[in-house]
Amino acid sequence: MSIQVTQWVHSGVTQATQAALEAETDQDTYAPPDRIKYSPGVAKQWCQKAQHGALNSPSYNTASLTDRGTGQATIVLATDFSTAVYSVVIGQPGDDSIEAGFNNFAVGSYDIDVYLSGGHNDQVACVAAFGDQ
Repeated sequence: MSIQVTQWVHSGVTQATQAALEAETDQDTYAPPDRIKYSPGVAKQWCQKAQHGALNSPSYNTASLTDRGTGQATIVLATDFSTAVYSVVIGQPGDDSIEAGFNNFAVGSYDIDVYLSGGHNDQVACVAAFGDQ
């Protein structure tokens, strides 16, 4: 019985840098798990605001959620954005439709206001933020 040994040859593919991922360059590289967060299409922060202003677990890159009153909260990031120009999306599980407002965008935090039927309401809200860190 003979044993065949196969030698793998390095193909020249290397890890993508943060700059390459952010610029979405077409290189012969791969995005390692610890750097995929730098891709423009990946959420840089997400969380779920529970009813009555609590932060549900788990969350990603969310340092804290501060209740500012019925349906209003400030979300503080663990890692700041590079500028105060980023996008936030919000959704709500269940059958109710919500309206939401965002304001006071800063590199490390933003405010959400959740409305249901025209008034502030303490509904569960799922929030994600996209931008450059």
